[in-house]
Amino acid sequence: MTSSGFSAHQRSFRLLMISLLVQAISLALYGFTGVTEFTPVLSVRVLGFGGASLILGVAALMAGKCSKENSVLQRLLNLWLYIVYALSLLAWLFYMTIQVNYITNILVAIDGTSISPVFILTVVSFLAACVLALAAAVSDGKSAQKDAAVNEKDGAEHA
Repeated sequence: MTSSGFSAHQRSFRLLMISLLVQAISLALYGFTGVTEFTPVLSVRVLGFGGASLILGVAALMAGKCSKENSVLQRLLNLWLYIVYALSLLAWLFYMTIQVNYITNILVAIDGTSISPVFILTVVSFLAACVLALAAAVSDGKSAQKDAAVNEKDGAEHA
């Protein structure tokens, strides 16, 4: 247990749950406000990578309950969490890419001079989901390393 009362493994999955919630909010914001005069259709890439991140994240939460005792599954799960992070990052990057005309329009002051609060909220929420997913993967990796060290120490004591 850590000083906060949660193990590192529990903390990583709490971070992952928060990341998935923020990712879902980001996708909903994008879905409701993504069609503008600068982007006439929603990006399949943003929705696809964001949706894949959500699906794999939920699957990782379910698999996490089974992998506590198996070090091989724990390592695969940690890799899986990095994949969730990468998909989340790709969703954010593609969102920024499709919004380049809007950003340019604001910076050059062609049709407007202020950035929409919804745009800022969407950018920040996509980015927060990425950072939280990365924090979950790093935290889970540290948890797996500590568990492996404890298992080696226990094995050496029993030998």
